[in-house]
This record gives sequence, structure tokens and C-alpha cells, in this order.
Amino acid sequence: MSKPLFQKIFVVAAMAWAAGCAQMQVRPNSTSSTQANNGGPIEKLTTSTEDVVPVEPVMYFRGTKLTNANFDLPVEMNPAVEKWIDYFTGRGRDRFEKYLERSEYFIPFIQPILRSSKAPEDLVYLAMIESGFNNHARSRVAAVGAWQFMAWTGRRYGLEVDWWIDERRDVFKSTVSAVHYLKELYTMFNSWPLVAAAYNAGEGKVDRAIRKFHTADYWALCKHKYLRPETRNYVPKLYAAAIIAKNRKLFGFQESYLKPQEAKLIRENSKVSGRSATAGEDADIAKLPDQLDDPKADAAAHSAGEAASDAQAMKDAKEEEDLLAEDSVETLLKTLPNPASMRTPHVNNNGDAFGDVLTEIEVPSPADLFRVSKAAGLSYAEFKSMNPHLLRWVTPPTQSSIKVKVPLQNKDQFTKTYFASNFDRDVDFLKYKVRRGDNVKTIARRFKLNPEPVAEMNNLKANSSVQAGRMLELPIPSDYVRSLASLKDLDLVDPPSPKHHSRRSRRRKSNNQSVNWIAPCKSECTTFA
Repeated sequence: MSKPLFQKIFVVAAMAWAAGCAQMQVRPNSTSSTQANNGGPIEKLTTSTEDVVPVEPVMYFRGTKLTNANFDLPVEMNPAVEKWIDYFTGRGRDRFEKYLERSEYFIPFIQPILRSSKAPEDLVYLAMIESGFNNHARSRVAAVGAWQFMAWTGRRYGLEVDWWIDERRDVFKSTVSAVHYLKELYTMFNSWPLVAAAYNAGEGKVDRAIRKFHTADYWALCKHKYLRPETRNYVPKLYAAAIIAKNRKLFGFQESYLKPQEAKLIRENSKVSGRSATAGEDADIAKLPDQLDDPKADAAAHSAGEAASDAQAMKDAKEEEDLLAEDSVETLLKTLPNPASMRTPHVNNNGDAFGDVLTEIEVPSPADLFRVSKAAGLSYAEFKSMNPHLLRWVTPPTQSSIKVKVPLQNKDQFTKTYFASNFDRDVDFLKYKVRRGDNVKTIARRFKLNPEPVAEMNNLKANSSVQAGRMLELPIPSDYVRSLASLKDLDLVDPPSPKHHSRRSRRRKSNNQSVNWIAPCKSECTTFA
């Protein structure tokens, strides 16, 4: 190609490109010019949220459209989720129906706590798949309560767990601790599926999986066998439970298992916001991140010279971590609904759920729970169902006072009866006369007890020896009827005053091992080999 011809082609192409750019620049002003010439107002192009029509989410289960597809967790339908839907509506149907029955009391109680804590309300279904909404549930690895806390994890998040008390069984306190733990996991992983996986397998295991396979996508991690099958099935099980619970009729379950009037009362109680927080209190609550981090947006901010805002964000994140680490369970309690204004769910020995408006009353400790329940007009089993965190027949002798829960309508009756001058509030512990060679551990082993409570009650160390002839108090009732009831949670009336017999032992065979029961006596008691 000759040089003059090439130059002509280049000039023509340049002119065409310039004309196109000019035309593009004029177009946006053409409408405004027309409006001005017509005398109309010149308006800027704005986006109003009022004009945006929210799109109803749609989800299908094998071609059938779900009635309710609104979730605040990233629920999705895939073969793994469908498998668990098949199980819950097939072989596991009876069990899941029991979960739904209990959910009538548990969901209206737990969701306001999640809402006040700025956590997804659908996390309530995590408690459903963990325990079936049973605050007495205990797994094969000793996880306990509606949220299935291990003992050390419960203590880590502010729950009291010892021989006398186990607050993992307290629905309100364990939910507050679970929310704190879940929010802490979210600050680590920024993904609710990973949060659920970490809740099941532990944050260390999930973190190692992310670094090993270089992905923070839960479903991608599930393609490998590094996570246990239980963890790989955990999120699909959670999503399946949420889908069925929100579409009960579609999957053949009842819409409600409550009487209409009872359902109305529970709905009203679930809307109670409890004590409101001041602006200062609200600032102390650790907030969840509004959205996931976007690396591109961060890079653009840096290139625009917005390092100051990044520094502020880092400061805010540091403050959030500090709040999570220090006293955050207490700060969360400031804005949570008041449990005294809500129907507290509880499960009896048969696995049936109930909901009562309970109130807390402080009583001196130790307190005989047989006498406490009698003063409240309740059976021993009913009282224990409402106070599942109290593990024994008596409150801890090492505490000067303790709060017990009774139905609100029984409050006046209880206070009038229990604190009356003629009401017997004495606690009668079994006394044991130490024999030669005894120590705290051998005595505790003989009575099927832990050494710690025996040592605590008698100001001893768990591994210390005891002088022969000394009288020790044991955390066992002094009468036989109470002893049986405390072991089996029998629904028994308050037994009569114990009769005093001569020294003798009552032997009960259980699992080919003998247990010595000592008849109460006026001065001292002993056992015979």
C-alpha cells in the first residue's frame, strides 16, 4: 500500500471516530434541551426506592413452587437439600412432626432474641436440627441443651456448667450464648453456610479446610472428604428444615399444632420487644457486618486516596472484636426482649413442649426443691421442667441465694407460702460417718457421686483424706422417697417427715452394683460393708 493512500485512510477513520464521539456527547443533553424549549422543568435522573417493586423470591422443589421462599439465610435448593427433605417427609416424618409441635413454643421465643441481636432469624432452625427443640437433649458426646453446647464451650460463652447447675438447658441464656458464638463465627468467615459448618465441626476444622483447598465456598469444600459427613450434611439439613417449616401444608404437615387462642397469645408475646435500649447501650452491641468485603471496591477506594476511611473501618472492626471478646454476652442482654414478658418454652419428661409466662423469685440457698415446688402449687416434675438448669433436688449449698422460676400466676401464692414463718424450709442432707481409710474420692464413689460437690459441702479438697469418725454431709436427701425422686425425676408428692430407725442399711441392686442407702437417725449414721 502506498504511503499517500495510507495517510488518506487514516484521516478518514479519525474523522469518523471524532464524529461518533461528538454525537455521543450531545445525546444526553438532547432531552433536557427539548424540555427547556418546551418550557418544562429540567429534572435530574434519580432512582427512588419507592418506585422499586420488590421481587418475591421463587423456589421450586422438583417442579412444585414453594408457598414461602422468604429466608434471611442463603437457602438454596439442590440435590443434597432435596435428600434431607425426602428424609424429613419420609422415614423421619414422625420425628420431624414432633420438632414442628415443639417449634410452636420455641420459635416465637427464640426469634425475637435473634432479631434484637441483628442475627438472621432463620438461625432458629439450627436449634431445630441440633436438638429437635428439646432443652433436655444430650448427645453421645455430651453436648447438652437446645443449642447442644459442649460444657467448655458453654462456659466460654458465659453459661454456668457444674454438678449443681447446667445453664445449657436454660433456653433464654443458652440462646443468648449461641447468638454470641454465631456472630463471632460470622466475623471469622463472612459466610453463614461456613458459620453453620463451624458450629458443627469447630472453627479450627473449617479454617484448615479453607486453607487446604483454597476456597471459602461451603459447597466446594463439601466436594472433598476433609470435612466429616456430618458436617457436609449439616447445611443441607438446616436448609431442608427451614424449607419444610415454612411450607408445612405443601409437605403434608399441619399449619399449626396449637389451639387458636393459644396460638394468638404466643404470637402476641413474640412481638413484645422487652426493655428498649438507649443510644449508648445500642452502640455497645457488636453489630454484624452489613455486607461481605469486596476486594475491587477496596482497591478503588485506595486508588482514590481514601485511606482515612479504611483506617476508620479497621478501627471499627477492632472495636467490634473487642466487644465480642469482652463482656459481650452481658451487653447483648441489654437490648434483648425481657423473658419475663414471654412464654418460656420447656419440655417435660415425655418430650412434650409447653409455654408458660414465668417469673424469677430469689430464695435462700440451699433450697429443697420438693418444698419449693410444693409452695408454688406445682408437682416436683412440673417445677423441674420449668427450671431445667437446676440438676439436683436441692440448690447449690455453696451459694447464699438463687433465683427460681415459677408461673407468673403462682407468684403471690408462692411468696406467701414459702416465706411464711411456719413453712419448713430446712434442708436435710444425708450424714455419713467417715471410716478408717476413707477419703473424699472413695466416699463419693461409694454413693455414686462426684468428689467435687462432696468436697465443696465439707470445705475439703477432692483428693484429700478425711479423719476417721468425722461426720460429712452428702448431697443426698436424708429420706428414701426424696432420694428416689431426685434420681428418677418422679412426680411424687412431698414425702412425710422421715421416721427414725435404728442404724441399718438399705441395699439396692442396680447393674450388678450395690448402693448403700442409710436410714436417717437422730445423731449419726454409718454404712456397713
